[in-house]
Amino acid sequence: MKTVIPRVRLKPVTAACMLALSPIAAQAQGLSISDGLTHVLPDDTHLTTSADAAAGFGMLVRNPNSVVEADGLTISTSGQGAAGIKIESTGKTVLTGGSIETTTTTGNSGSAAYGVWVTGKGLAELHGTSVSTSGAFAYGLYAQTAPAPGQTGILARDVTVNTTGASAHGAVAASKGELELNRATITTTGAGARAVSAQRGTISVSDSILTTNGANAPGMMVSGDGSGVGSAATVSGTRVETRGSLSVGIKVDAASTLQFSDGTIETQAQDGNGSLSAYGVWVAGGSHAALDATSVKTAGAYAYGLFSTYAPTVAAVSIDAVRTSVTTSGQNAHGVFAHLKSAVDFNLGDIATSGNGAAGARAEAGGALRMQGGTITTSGSNAAGLMATANASGVKATVQANNVDIVTQGSVSTGVVAFQQGSDVTLTGGTVETHGGKSNGLSAEATATVHADGVRVSTHGATAYGARSYYSGAISLQNTRVSTHGEGASGLYANASSSIDATASSIRTDGPAAAGVELLSAASVTLNQSSVTTSGAGSHGILGTYGDNTVSMSDSVVQASGSALEVAGGSVQAFLTRSSLIGADGVALNVNGRLDMAADDRSYISGAARTNPATGKSHLSLSGDSRWDVSGASTLTSLSNAGSRIDFTPPANPADATQYKTLTVGSYVGAGGSIALNTWLEGSGSASDQLVIDGGQAGGSTAIIVRNTGGGGALTNGDGIAVVDVVNGGSTEPGAFSLAGRVAAGAYEYRLYRGGSDNPDAWYLRSTLEEVPEEGGPAPEPEPPAPDYRVEVPLNMALPLLANRFGLAMLGTYHDRNGEDYADSAAARHYGRAAWGRLFGEKGSVGKGGYDAFVTRGPSYDYDIAGVQVGMDLYRHERPSGTRDIAGLYLGAATASADVKAPVSGRAGTASMSGLSLGGYWTRKSASGAYLDGVAQGTYHSDIKTRSTGGERSTTRGYGGVASIEAGYPISLAPGWALEPQAQMIYQYVSIDRAKDGYGRVKFDDTHSGYARVGARLAHQAGNREGEEATLWLRANLWQQFGPNNRATFSNLAGENPVEMETRPGSTWAQMGLGVSGRLSERVSAFIAGDYSRSVGGYAGYGASGRVGIRVLW
Repeated sequence: MKTVIPRVRLKPVTAACMLALSPIAAQAQGLSISDGLTHVLPDDTHLTTSADAAAGFGMLVRNPNSVVEADGLTISTSGQGAAGIKIESTGKTVLTGGSIETTTTTGNSGSAAYGVWVTGKGLAELHGTSVSTSGAFAYGLYAQTAPAPGQTGILARDVTVNTTGASAHGAVAASKGELELNRATITTTGAGARAVSAQRGTISVSDSILTTNGANAPGMMVSGDGSGVGSAATVSGTRVETRGSLSVGIKVDAASTLQFSDGTIETQAQDGNGSLSAYGVWVAGGSHAALDATSVKTAGAYAYGLFSTYAPTVAAVSIDAVRTSVTTSGQNAHGVFAHLKSAVDFNLGDIATSGNGAAGARAEAGGALRMQGGTITTSGSNAAGLMATANASGVKATVQANNVDIVTQGSVSTGVVAFQQGSDVTLTGGTVETHGGKSNGLSAEATATVHADGVRVSTHGATAYGARSYYSGAISLQNTRVSTHGEGASGLYANASSSIDATASSIRTDGPAAAGVELLSAASVTLNQSSVTTSGAGSHGILGTYGDNTVSMSDSVVQASGSALEVAGGSVQAFLTRSSLIGADGVALNVNGRLDMAADDRSYISGAARTNPATGKSHLSLSGDSRWDVSGASTLTSLSNAGSRIDFTPPANPADATQYKTLTVGSYVGAGGSIALNTWLEGSGSASDQLVIDGGQAGGSTAIIVRNTGGGGALTNGDGIAVVDVVNGGSTEPGAFSLAGRVAAGAYEYRLYRGGSDNPDAWYLRSTLEEVPEEGGPAPEPEPPAPDYRVEVPLNMALPLLANRFGLAMLGTYHDRNGEDYADSAAARHYGRAAWGRLFGEKGSVGKGGYDAFVTRGPSYDYDIAGVQVGMDLYRHERPSGTRDIAGLYLGAATASADVKAPVSGRAGTASMSGLSLGGYWTRKSASGAYLDGVAQGTYHSDIKTRSTGGERSTTRGYGGVASIEAGYPISLAPGWALEPQAQMIYQYVSIDRAKDGYGRVKFDDTHSGYARVGARLAHQAGNREGEEATLWLRANLWQQFGPNNRATFSNLAGENPVEMETRPGSTWAQMGLGVSGRLSERVSAFIAGDYSRSVGGYAGYGASGRVGIRVLW
């Protein structure tokens, strides 16, 4: 059954008349309704009360179902505990328009005054109503206790609330009361006067303006009663503004929650005490706040934008902010602050602070700050972009920031800092940029840590370090780029037992005196797959200043405009693995303290090493195929070279002896390593880079590589060219050094010798021989010292000799060409033409070897010649007297090679040539068999080659000419036997073009040689039928060569320092030969012959030759 509540419509009455109506009590109430009916007040009703007693109400609505509706109602009350409207039980009041004014003069927390007070499930609806209160604890709207399910204690739309007085709150939801504000404007004036307050109540605010004017007056307070039951506030589209010191924009406490979106929170504090200032949002005591698309602004010292803190007796505290901007201005005014084990999540938002000592975002004492995207900007000295700190009890904080861009403006303002007791900041992506002196990019101090992955860090200002670790702090960089721009702004700075690890990262500095890495006081830096580059004046790659420090590099590069590694003081232990140190100013290591350095596994060092003789100690170990390019005079206390290379860089002007360098070490140990030196290869005392052993010992085994910088080669009289010097009582072990390869220039070979005239432990290059061994045993050293000619000298000297033998072999003699002439046969007289051909070969040896033989006579060599020759008698004429004239031409092709001996021992190499020859001959033969034979021959050599045992090759070409006249007269001894005396004179000319190899040039003088032969031929003719003749012969010859010496001039590649070498051609040799010739048919004859030759008269040599030929008549 439905209950119908009667509606009572009252006529307009005055306040005096209302006092007389029943059942209204007379205790200073303007209107009291408790009859359970609905009352509609006349429009524009005025209610006024004034009483000193407590509980003076303009209108009281009580008891179940009592309802008052009014349009344009005006209520004015005054007095202690006065209320414009009080609604109790399930009473309800609906106001449209109108105003409520309450004034109290002696209010306190126990006798508060109210504009509208709803309690006991009462309800109030205000539409466009204006509420004002005056006096301490005079609340504008006050909803107390929970309403009926589905209802709101106070629903206020388009209302204006103004309160004046201490703790005079604009709107309150208390004791489970519920308050909803829509398009409300609430303004409070007075200390502690909140615009909106929830005290274990529920508040919903939308599209409203909340303003407080007074100290310690939050714009909104959302709080519980300490029992674990808190309040809840939902706010959207609302502006919250406070204008007094210590006045928080929104404070959430005691297990309460706040949801704030699409609004603005602004505070303007004047005085902050560092404990609780005019924060934008303050969350504590197990509470939670969620902000979305919100703008938070604070002004004043210590006025934090978002602040969360933790009370140990309640649950955790957190703030979630999305798409929120926070702006603060004032000293020490942080943008976001997570304190005492509370947590803040700040995503896709922007933070800007202005003021000295301000931090963009900070976590402290167990606080946790998590950021995703967005920006942080600070302006002011001693500020920080992102910060994690511990408290005095050592409770650490953590910060995680992903893809956050940070910019600080101001001196001593760090981009990211972690401080004390293991506090930690982890950065992934994003950028860190600082502007101002001493404004570091990243900083970790007092056992705190900073991790950066994929971050770009840049600093702009003097002494603004890229990454700074201090007092056992630790920084790790992964895929991070660090750049600094300012004087003294080191890229990485580690101090006081702190550490920095960089992996796959790059560090760059461009300011003066800005080290890439700076270490001091037991610090350590590790570089892995990273690079360090400095470009400012005097900016070292790695700088150690004091204390015992360590730097480790793996697959990394340090390249510096100053020293690659500078030890200004203290000590540095450096470990390099597959890494490089490059000093762009020519200094790799500069040591004023102590350096212990190990470079292993293909590591590389470029630049000089300098050690202060008064304060420095330097120990360098090279191993694993590492390399050190020495670009300037260097000093080390000790040096170890195991399987690595020390390479002196070439002088810019090789002719300037002052540009050659020394590497001075106290002690040196080689273990299969090498040292490459630059040397002007000429006479004794020529300029060279040097290893200097100063007072210590050199041992082990090291190969010396010598590069000729332009010397033409010369005889080294005296000690030679010093390459390893020993001073101040130092010593070297025998066998400590050896040449890694050939050293040669011009005509000379240089070898390495230990000991000089006054320094038995030094090592010298000499182009002289210590001993000149002869074959069969050693010989004493000659006076003056014997030159040590390089193997290419005898090899090239042998070329004209081989060309002369080539020409003689191609020329031969009359019988070498024809065998036996059967011209007197009937067939020969019948046919008028003849063609012939022969194959020939020769093998022999010249010289007896040994240095003395080389110097006095020329090179010794073994040779081989092989060729083919074809000719044609173009003219054959027989006179009536029986004398015959025969003339013709021939072509020949042959190759010759020689295996040439070295001057001292062993082989020098191989010389070879090929040639084409064209010759003409004329022969007159009498009826008795006497003959006169003349020959002219020319030869062209297109490929004259040498290949030395030292690996050098040369190629050239040449030509030659030969003229010969020969005579023979047979004397019959018995039927079929004849002795034929013979004589021959030969002139030969040979010209060979210039040649060169990797060490020098060779110029060959043209040779003019004469040969004389005398001998006899004993022949026996067998056979007595036409066409069956055969001739056997035995011959003996004595040959003599004469003419000027052959000369070859050797110089360096520039044609300087020429050395003339001569070969004496004069020699005598005896020859014995045996042959057979016969008719194969009427028109064909053939022969085969061989000879053996041996030198006589003291010049060793022998040879064997053979020929086979054929002649055809037609």
